[in-house]
Amino acid sequence: MSEKILTLEKDKHGVAILTYDLPGRPMNVITDQARQELDEMADVIAGDDEIKAVVLMGKPGNFLAGADITMLQYVKTEEDGYQMSRAMHNVLKKYEALSKPVIAAINGPCLGGGLEVAMACHYRIATTSPKTVLGLPEVKLGLLPGGGGTQRLPRLIPLDQAMDGILTGKNFMPEQAKKLGLVDEAVPPEKLKEIAYQRALALAQGKMEIKRKLPPLPSPKMLAGLYEQAKGMVQKQAKGLYPAPLEILECVYKGLSEGLKAGYEEEARRFGKLVLTKEAAALIHIFFMDTAAKADRGVAKNVKPHPIKKIGVLGAGLMGAGITAIKADKGYVVRMKDVSMEAVGKGLKAAGKVLEGIWMKRPRGEYEYRRRYDLISVTDTYTGFKNADIVIEAVFEDLDLKHKVIREVEAVMSKNAIFASNTSAIPITRLAKASKRPQQFLGMHYFSPVHRMPLIEIINTKDTLPEVTATAWELCKACGKTPIIVNDGVGFFTSRVISRYINEGMLMLNEGARIEDIDNAAVSIG
Repeated sequence: MSEKILTLEKDKHGVAILTYDLPGRPMNVITDQARQELDEMADVIAGDDEIKAVVLMGKPGNFLAGADITMLQYVKTEEDGYQMSRAMHNVLKKYEALSKPVIAAINGPCLGGGLEVAMACHYRIATTSPKTVLGLPEVKLGLLPGGGGTQRLPRLIPLDQAMDGILTGKNFMPEQAKKLGLVDEAVPPEKLKEIAYQRALALAQGKMEIKRKLPPLPSPKMLAGLYEQAKGMVQKQAKGLYPAPLEILECVYKGLSEGLKAGYEEEARRFGKLVLTKEAAALIHIFFMDTAAKADRGVAKNVKPHPIKKIGVLGAGLMGAGITAIKADKGYVVRMKDVSMEAVGKGLKAAGKVLEGIWMKRPRGEYEYRRRYDLISVTDTYTGFKNADIVIEAVFEDLDLKHKVIREVEAVMSKNAIFASNTSAIPITRLAKASKRPQQFLGMHYFSPVHRMPLIEIINTKDTLPEVTATAWELCKACGKTPIIVNDGVGFFTSRVISRYINEGMLMLNEGARIEDIDNAAVSIG
């Protein structure tokens, strides 16, 4: 047996701390060994009369990020998938049935199987850390939540919110989760263990009762109507190409119309079916590719990035404003420049709107928005750029113009600062010809809208230093983006790929195909 994942420590007051810490992994995930240990630990807790209440915690900054997807490689038949789901059902039912209250103390990702574990606990406390998110993202892998998620979530929060969460895989932030009833409290990260212990102690001593107002379930007639409406919407959106949402809908409807036992059975059966679909295989493959890309900096592991605190942005148009907003959102001091105060003022307004969209609907949103907005300053000269650790250029796609601003800004930049161009197609080697220090020059190609698109292309030249690449990569990661290292050349990677699609479409058009037929064919194959 490998090193233990779960540890249980109890004190004289009858409170036990159950810690989930997967050795050798930065993130907690549910492995087969972890499931077995969870099963065994439920029996230990049930059989120990000294334990009166339990606090379940993850490793620092990470509660439980879901199932280990590599386990799915062992699913060869629908029966294998069915049994995998049922095994998790049985474990979580044990925790749910414990007479001793179990409190989930959530800090960091609580996703997929992690949220299913938390929902089987009797009380949930989440931190207000921006890294704390809750959700059931299985649909993004062509799967459904196989640990009871399709049954528990619609009973904990309003049905429309539950369906939206399961069918889209969207995340719930802590404050939203509390408002909906998914968690009972949202607390500062530094207070989590203390508050969770206090609640457990109060429960153990009979000084506190768990009172939760569950949302009303629809009547059979209303449920049938909602089911047909949702089914029509799913079929329209998926166009018959994506089976997971319909399978999820069937599980929810079965459970709400015929009861939990039938719902769990339906969930397990349909989970086994989905695991073997070609759609799930393709989406899981993309997941692993994405994970690998996020881990590949394109340089040796021992290369250290430069620290970044202050950022200069050249150009206050759509891209410049978007880049400014996402950097300020993550706490960087940003100086944005354009040719006039009128132009840069428009960029500041656009950046502010992005930040408003991110924060204003959240609790304390006005404060959080203002704190980030105040990190942005603007100018129509190069004042302040000498303090920038990196300058990101996002001016018009004109080689001469870009050469001009490169020469101008390098005249005031500090000797160790990095220059990054956001060009979408001009080879970085051509741009770097205007630079007096090509070793600190590279491309960082963002996509529009910047705050929504996760991908960033990092493009090196033969002169770019490894630590410059590492710095750009870490900056992208710190802003929640997915950087990929690509070779220099016209169009880089993405534009070259998409151009093939566009060219083929134009060739078909030239051969006599109708525009609507080309569009419909593209839609029909996904």
